[in-house]
Amino acid sequence: MIVIAMDKISAERMRPIREEVYLAIRQKILSGEFKPGDRLQEEQLARQFGTSRTPVREALRKLEVENFVVYYPHHGTVVAEVATDEVDDLQEVRILIESLIIRRATKNVKPENIQRLRRIIEEGEALTDPDKLMANVDLFNATMFAIGKCKNLEALNIRVREILRRVVVSKYLHPKRHNVAVAEHKLLVDALEARDADLAVARIIEHLRNSPKTYKL
Repeated sequence: MIVIAMDKISAERMRPIREEVYLAIRQKILSGEFKPGDRLQEEQLARQFGTSRTPVREALRKLEVENFVVYYPHHGTVVAEVATDEVDDLQEVRILIESLIIRRATKNVKPENIQRLRRIIEEGEALTDPDKLMANVDLFNATMFAIGKCKNLEALNIRVREILRRVVVSKYLHPKRHNVAVAEHKLLVDALEARDADLAVARIIEHLRNSPKTYKL
């Protein structure tokens, strides 16, 4: 059962309320606050977000289309499970996509991109709060992948990463893994700066293969 926390959504925001509710529920699923199998009750969520049930119902329908939730007749809506036997396959897909993006990035990278990536790494080294650490990692990845200038591959990668995050989120930012990941990120940026595509791909593969050893459930 989900514990209600007051998480009001302002009606003055630019996005429609249904979109705000959708984004809020989606983020809670990705962060692990709403776990696989949790029942999502419209009335309870409406109270939590300070809205009517209509935007909650619309948000849940959209999340069902995206396979974040499942609706069962006579039972209601629950957070979708991620098949554990797919995790390894998804990880391999992620490795393939990110390798392609990094190879493209080595052709496009500029000195200002390298400076930006190193600044993000430096900012992340001083962080201890899990949410801020996750945000820093996401910023590093988004900045790095944007250099590749391949929007379709980026979109595919985001989807795969989101599915994996729902499985491994509880251990993703273990302090020991974070320290190792920082060192791996630095080596990856060095390879990008050298415009060495083969080395950069090797670095990203090493980074991704090391990660599950620490945090996969």
